[in-house]
Amino acid sequence: MREVLGLVGAAIVAASAVYYFLDVVRGSTRPQRVSWGVWAFVGLLGVGTADAGGAGPGMYAAAVDAFACVATFALSLLPNRGKPGGRRADLLLGAVAVTGVVLWRAGLLGDTGAAVLVVGCEVVALWPTLRDGWRQPGTESFVSWSADIVGNGMCVAAVGTASVASLAYPVYVLAAAVAMTVLLAIRRGRTVTGTPGRAPFRVPAVPSPLPG
Repeated sequence: MREVLGLVGAAIVAASAVYYFLDVVRGSTRPQRVSWGVWAFVGLLGVGTADAGGAGPGMYAAAVDAFACVATFALSLLPNRGKPGGRRADLLLGAVAVTGVVLWRAGLLGDTGAAVLVVGCEVVALWPTLRDGWRQPGTESFVSWSADIVGNGMCVAAVGTASVASLAYPVYVLAAAVAMTVLLAIRRGRTVTGTPGRAPFRVPAVPSPLPG
């Protein structure tokens, strides 16, 4: 049963990643480069710690997420495809991620410590995307983030061993999807109904069928 949950969850996350990728290509979504760069860099580490901790099928979605992050980050580097970031706090995230990888590779932490460190780096990296999603909700894919809740939720249920090392990264990925989905739902609902906001989500105009 866990194997089935893990595979179905990973398939949903993969479909969500493809949708997000195509949304970026179309210009409807603009990923925050700093967040996606850190996620791409640290995501592979997160998969490794979850696997070492005994996550089993529960790591399938996390593995898909990691490779999706690499592809999305690469796409965000193209002109007019990603939000550049560049704030001091954003630049600090890269240093935190590099430090975490160095500590892990140096063998200074066990599986539990490495998992907690990875999740800590990922949580910090989530901030620029949360911030930009709040200010510019129309530049993030609500459909993709909400689908990730379903896929990652199934994979959390598929985790083979209940421990911090095995659950930390899959639970984080699920929590991040929930946080982004709730934020986008609130912001898009407020801006569509006319509540003032810093960067309103604009409803596309429907072309008139009449000439002139």
